[in-house]
Amino acid sequence: MSHGTGEAATRRDGRGAPLSALAGGLVSFVTIFLPLAPVVGGAIAGYLRAGDARAGALTGSLAGLVTVLLLAGLASGVLALLPVPLDAGQFPDPLGLVLGAGGVLLAAYVLVLSTVGGVCGSFAASEVDIMGR
Repeated sequence: MSHGTGEAATRRDGRGAPLSALAGGLVSFVTIFLPLAPVVGGAIAGYLRAGDARAGALTGSLAGLVTVLLLAGLASGVLALLPVPLDAGQFPDPLGLVLGAGGVLLAAYVLVLSTVGGVCGSFAASEVDIMGR
């Protein structure tokens, strides 16, 4: 029995990877304050895509990218509301380094966990199709 082949590998309801990734990315963005929220968003994207593990990983990573872009937009919106404009030299060097490294680590966290969730979601979709539910 091969997972991810035949009928289980087809899309469940005609949704493509972009729409599934958008749905998963929005779920991750709304629940980002919860631990492991990107896994849930990636799993939703992978489940909606309902392909093999490779398609689930791709859809999950696209959902992670959507989440990272939404978080970057939120962060730049918050920075735009500050009463003084931020110049490149306004932050002390250590603080700018910490903020930059934190942003990179957060993006890596979201992307990796969304990809793992996408694989899990595609596996769950193929198991549901195999069991006939």
